[in-house]
Formats: sequence, structure tokens, C-alpha cells
Amino acid sequence: MKFYLSNLFIYRKPLVDAIVRAVYKAIDLSNFLQRRLHRFKDKKWFKIFFSRLNFYIARLMVKGGYYKKAINEYEKIIEINPESRLHRLFFASFLIRIGHYEKAEKHFETALSKHKHVLALNTRMRLNYASLLCHNKNWKKAQEIYETLDKSDRQSLYRYMALVLELKHKDAHALIQKYKKIHKHTLATSNKIEKLIKKNAHSLCIVGNGAVCKGKKKGKRIDAQNLVIRFNNYNTDPEFQEDYGSKTSLWVRTPGDSKVRPKEIKGLEGIIYSAPSDIYYQCWSSWNSIQRYIKQDAHVSFVPSNVWFELIEKLGAPPSSGLAICYYIHQITGRLTPDMVHGFSTAVATEDKHSSSHYFEKSKPSIRHNWKKEREIMQGIFSSSTQ
Repeated sequence: MKFYLSNLFIYRKPLVDAIVRAVYKAIDLSNFLQRRLHRFKDKKWFKIFFSRLNFYIARLMVKGGYYKKAINEYEKIIEINPESRLHRLFFASFLIRIGHYEKAEKHFETALSKHKHVLALNTRMRLNYASLLCHNKNWKKAQEIYETLDKSDRQSLYRYMALVLELKHKDAHALIQKYKKIHKHTLATSNKIEKLIKKNAHSLCIVGNGAVCKGKKKGKRIDAQNLVIRFNNYNTDPEFQEDYGSKTSLWVRTPGDSKVRPKEIKGLEGIIYSAPSDIYYQCWSSWNSIQRYIKQDAHVSFVPSNVWFELIEKLGAPPSSGLAICYYIHQITGRLTPDMVHGFSTAVATEDKHSSSHYFEKSKPSIRHNWKKEREIMQGIFSSSTQ
């Protein structure tokens, strides 16, 4: 009996979190059963059952942000059933997502070894493969795949757009031309925002949404800085200004998150999306919001992909917006000290009683992030800045 938990609960995050916790126990059970039934490992039923079980576990691990666990599960699947073409293709697509491009290409090549023609892949997989080839500068092969694409498939169009941007095709229709302009604009304004951060490296403050600053009366110190950076649904109402200040220079927002409420951007120096600019990471709603900001002459930037992938490698999970920005700014300026960072539970050396909530609303920390490791990385940034 087939079940599609990873798709069914994709928009119900609390339920996904609960399921992922349960899947951790399922992994232990799966490992136990494989050890007990090891003598049947060459049987067809063994390969089918455990490759499917681990496949569902791996997909849920990806949804929950447990990337290292997901890699382990996918590798188990390949070991159990190396002939499984479908599982290799899903694994390759996931590897693209976390920046393991060479490894992803090898799995694509292996999966296609028995099906030489790319038409054996569905449109989405072809787009993934073609974009991967573009990244690895295999232009000729990517061009061949491009010619097989159904360009009317809107669900896969974002991957097609990525391909068009790479190949710089002139025959792209008007919608693609619009997104090419957005891409060009964000590249230019990203440089301007980086220069702004460098210029104000010694008068800069990053204000997170954690409740750790409640009652600390840091508002005046925050507002005295030249550059103040805030996140997502930050709140500067009078009741919070004594502790968190009111000034905002740069707004960092999570891409594609419907819970991030629109902000008045007039007077802001710029907007930073806390993920790479690769179209693979930005859903339609993100690009539409970016277009609106550009029409208002806003400077729009992104966390560079090298920063994103570096943090994924260190954390084994997607980084929080806060850590991604702190890490990025540390790379730009070469320094980030504790007095430049406020409202971060990970900025303090030990767990804080407020770490599970925002200062302006009740909330729980996402289990997608590796908070313990994020604290270690943040403390490492502080240490390197004070040496």
C-alpha cells in the first residue's frame, strides 16, 4: 500500500515535525530489522521492502531539515538496491539542493545508464539534470536536454528559468525575460548592500527576534548604530523599543514563507533574502515579492550560495536566517563580536529560558535547525573576531 506522508503534510509543519521525531525511532527499527533479516539481503522482497521504507524515511528527513540523516538513508537505499533508478534520481535531486553537484551528476549518469535517452525522465527530473549540467559547464549536453523540454509546464517552469538564465537563450518568452531582469537587478544591488555592510562594519547591529533581550534595555544602544538589521516579522512598537529599539536599516526575510508579513520598506537601505538567489530555492511567491520590491526601487540581496552550502555542511541541516546572516556578515567584515548581536539565543554560551519564543509573540523553535551546533558556530565566530 502506497502512502505519501512527505507530500500530504508538506504545508502542515507542526505535524511534519511530530512525524519526523517518530521517524527517528523508525530508523532504529529499520536498522534492527535489517540486521535480523540480513541473511535475506539478496532476496527481491528484502530489497524492495527496505529500499521503499528507507525512501519514505529519507524524504521525511529532508522535509524536517535533517540533511545528514537523509543522506545516510539514501545511501542505505543505494546499498540495498543499487538497481533502483527512481531512488537514485531523487537522491541526485536532493544532492543538487545541498550543493553536492559532482556527486549528483554521477548518480544521474548511473540512473540513466540503462536508459540512454533523457526522455526516460519526467520533465522535472530533466530540468534538474539540465540545470546540474549547466552548473558543471557541460553546456552541449544541457542544450540537448533543453530541446526536449515542454516549456508550457508551469509547475516546472522555475527550473526552466534557471536553465534559461544559465544558457542565456534569446528565444525565451516574455515571462522569462522578466525574471532575467530581476536576476540582473539583484546581482547589482547585492554588491551595493555588501559595500554598505563593509562601510559600517564598526557601527553595525544584528537584532534577532529572540526574547533574550527582554528587560535588558538595549534599545538606545541598538538605535545608536549606523546599520541595524532585523528579521522577518520583527516588531518595533513602542512597548518593545526600550529593549529592542526602533531603527531598521536592512530587513532580512525568509523566502517563500507565507507567515512573513509584508513590511513598509520605505526608508530601508535594502532587503536580504536568507537563502541563495538560485531559482531552485525561490518559489513563485518569492519572485513575485522581489519584483514588487524592485518596482519600489528597493535594493534586494541574497545570502550567497557558498555561505548557505558551507553552513549546511557544518550543521547537517538548513541554517536559521539568523546564523546565515551572521556568518555572511562575518565573511564580509572579518569581525562580529557579541555586542553587535542582540536577540539571539545562540549568541549566549548556554541555553536561555526564553530560547523557545519571540519577544513579540508566542512561538516554538523549529526542529529543522540544529540549534546546538548553531550555538557552537556562533561562539566560534565571536572567538575568531576577538583574537
